[in-house]
Amino acid sequence: MLAPDKINLASLGNMVPHLHWHVIPRWRGDRHFPDPIWAAPRIAAGAEPAEWTDRQARTQALLPRYRNRVVESMNALLMH
Repeated sequence: MLAPDKINLASLGNMVPHLHWHVIPRWRGDRHFPDPIWAAPRIAAGAEPAEWTDRQARTQALLPRYRNRVVESMNALLMH
């Protein structure tokens, strides 16, 4: 389902010395593709192709299940 067309990986260190990553899956049709999501959009809001809108709806429908699996996994780690 998720199989992105591209992945952006951002490695950032802010004011406090540390490293954290943002792993951002990207698909053709998103407003900024193929540029980073923080770049200026290439497609106006509301003008996204139908395949993008459909993918978004399918992904949104899966989010509660993904969240539940992450919570279950984290709880299992805490119990050990």
